[in-house]
Amino acid sequence: MSKFFRWNMLVTSFIPLWISIIFVLLWDINSRCYSNICSLLKGNSVQIGFLIFIVIILVISTVAVIRFLSHKRKQNEVSGYGKIISAQKSATLVTDFLLTYIMPLIAFDFTDLRDIILFLLYFLLIVFLNIRNGNVYTNILFEFMGYRVYICNIERNITGKTYLFSDCSIISKENLTGKIGQDFPHFDFDNSTYLNLNPPKGN
Repeated sequence: MSKFFRWNMLVTSFIPLWISIIFVLLWDINSRCYSNICSLLKGNSVQIGFLIFIVIILVISTVAVIRFLSHKRKQNEVSGYGKIISAQKSATLVTDFLLTYIMPLIAFDFTDLRDIILFLLYFLLIVFLNIRNGNVYTNILFEFMGYRVYICNIERNITGKTYLFSDCSIISKENLTGKIGQDFPHFDFDNSTYLNLNPPKGN
């Protein structure tokens, strides 16, 4: 999986945080509104700049993830088949990431330049650790598109030999917990992350 796609998935995983920050910035800008546009821009240049930056990054990443997933399914780019040995729905959104959303809102003042810089350093550290370790997280964008992330053990036949791959992340529209022992076509990112190309039941 390319680092660009990992970056886009990580950014979209933080959609609740970005929306919260945008709300805070818009509220602060509105509360400081002056009678003319020149005073408004002068008094809120940091907030406006940070707001525009977040919106641009969020839009680019959202469009990139949607186009990537839609393209792979439309072209049916099957890179192999795997058999599901075990599957459970990923719960990272409910546990680790809720803490990651809440902490920045408490720890940083997004109307202050110093805190904005500290937050960017904090987020870059998260980006580095997650991209380096190849982490994939479920997120609200996936939910809206009908996808879930499952943690699975799968068997794959490679050059005539059967291999077991443990704790793989599978992005899927199917409920994989009910597909134990069944084969599924997939797009293989890096032997640990897969996109299930089976259509959901009923399609």
